[in-house]
Amino acid sequence: MTLDKHQIDGLSPISSKTMPAEVFEQLMFNAGYAVLGSAPAKGNK
Repeated sequence: MTLDKHQIDGLSPISSKTMPAEVFEQLMFNAGYAVLGSAPAKGNK
């Protein structure tokens, strides 16, 4: 997802298109979001 094109509730607008997953996950956690699962997606479903 291109981060600069989306508004996420609880976060101020993100000006960069991409960022490391760890940074994005920390932003989401700090905004009150939680991890529901961490398994990789399975194809052909």
